[in-house]
Formats: sequence, C-alpha cells, structure tokens
Amino acid sequence: MEAQTVAKLIVEEVICRFGVPVSIHSDQGRQYESLLFSEVCKHLQIRKTRTTPYHPQSDGMVERFNKTLATMLSSYVSENHRDWDESIPFVMVAYRAAQHESTGYTPNMLMLGRETATPLDIIYDMPTSWKQVPSHKWVWILTDRMERAHNLVRKQLEGAILRQKHYHDMKMSYEQFKVGDQVYVYFPQRKTGCSPKLTSYWRGPFKVLAKVSEVLYKVNCGRNGKDQIIHCDRMKRCRGQVLRGEDPDLGLESLELGTSDSSNVPIDQEDQDDDFGSSSRNIEVTDELVGDRRPRRERRAPTYLQDYVQD
Repeated sequence: MEAQTVAKLIVEEVICRFGVPVSIHSDQGRQYESLLFSEVCKHLQIRKTRTTPYHPQSDGMVERFNKTLATMLSSYVSENHRDWDESIPFVMVAYRAAQHESTGYTPNMLMLGRETATPLDIIYDMPTSWKQVPSHKWVWILTDRMERAHNLVRKQLEGAILRQKHYHDMKMSYEQFKVGDQVYVYFPQRKTGCSPKLTSYWRGPFKVLAKVSEVLYKVNCGRNGKDQIIHCDRMKRCRGQVLRGEDPDLGLESLELGTSDSSNVPIDQEDQDDDFGSSSRNIEVTDELVGDRRPRRERRAPTYLQDYVQD
C-alpha cells in the first residue's frame, strides 16, 4: 500500500465514478499524509481531514464495515486462509443485497433505485406482466423511487444516530483539561520481548498546550517533543503524590521546600522516647492525621487463634 497506488485508486474508482467529493476523511496512514496525496486533494479542491492517533472511533463507520466484512469472509475462506481476496466480490454481492439495520434498505436500492437480480430471482421468476414498465416512464419512476427511499432513510437515520450516540456516551467519560495541565497519554503499542500484561501503555507526564475543541487537545507527546492532537479519552490527569497526613491542596513546591503547615507542628518529646510503645496511642494519632478522607481498618485477633500477635 503506497501513496501512488492509493491516489490512483481513489481517482479512477471513486472520483471518475461518483464525482469529486467535498472532503476526504482518513486515518493518519503515511499513504494519506504523503505529499502526493496532498497535491491531489489540493488540485481537486478537496478538504482533507484526519482522525486523531489511536482513535478509530473517528472513522467508526469504515471500521465497523471492516469488521462486518471480516466476519463474512471468515465463513467463506478455505482452511489455509490464502484465498480471502478472491472471495471479496462474492461476499460483497450478498452484503449489497442485505437490508441495512440503520437505514432499513439494501445498498442496491439506495444506489441503483432497484434490487439486483439474484440466483433466487432467476429460479422463481415472476411473470413479465407484473414487472414490465413502459420505457418512457422509467426515468420518472426511478427518480420517484430514489426520492422516496432517501426521504425515508433520512428520517430513520436521524433516530438511529441519536440512539447510537446515546449508547456510545453511556460508556464514555470525557474529562475536561486546561492549558498547562500535566496529563498522561495512552499509547497502545506493544514492545517486542515484553509481556503485554506487565507493560504500561500510559506515557508522560506531558503538557496540554492548547484546547482544539471540546474533546481534542494539543499535547507535546509526539516524537522529539512534537505536538499532537489527542482525543480526551486517551488522556488522564497527572495528580501529585499525596502521602498520608498531608494536605492535598498544598502545591508540590511547598512540599519540596518544606513550607507546609505540617512541618511547623512540634513533635511531642514523650512520643519520641517511647518508640511507639503504645498501640492505642498510635491508632489515635493515625486517625487524627487521616481524618475522614482515608480511615484505617482496625485489625482484630481471630477467635480460633489464641497465639495471634497484633503488630
């Protein structure tokens, strides 16, 4: 897959058949980000947009179709899996003749205004008197079918899109960030020789440079510190480490310089000399430092163990 091959196929198979599109939305593959592809879009006045890295939801319709196609191919390919490319045209015939869940129509009806003939139609052929249409009325009938089908699809798609967005937003948690925040960025890249279960895919911390939209941010997490546009579901806030007994509202600078209020509290000389001899006093001090934020569990000796020693 090279930039020259992709540009040639788009021009010959898409533009020459269906016309010049207003925009082309793709992932950040090198063949789509090359200078050749950019020049083609520039001369044809096509607006080029791209997805954010490692976020396939941006072109979810294409990715969902790829999953459907792979599922259908898995039922037809042979055991050696070497002839899957030869089965694509025959699988697509079945896909174009199947009714779409969101639209309620087959792709053949929406593209051609009619259903294509299948082997089943040839076997159970309808009488010609039922299917015959006068030739001078065909253009009008075809246009009328296309308009009625597209109007019904637009109404049905509106509800389907809202329903799909509702279920999609139920699983998402969009956290808002500000310029200058320290964040970790998720990079799902496996390292050779490392176990995926023990590998941490969060890198950082990085700095948020700008807010592009409600869900997109510019972060200096690229190679050599270059800027990248990152979706918020791949980001999480970098929070400072707060030890037990410390105030979480204090800044890191005050903790490093030792200017917090806890450093000025005098320590009882009697508590230093007894070397934590009293367990009850230790529990009281711990509860005072922790407060309501993180109470400690009280450990009790089991009734069936008489020799249990509490530390």
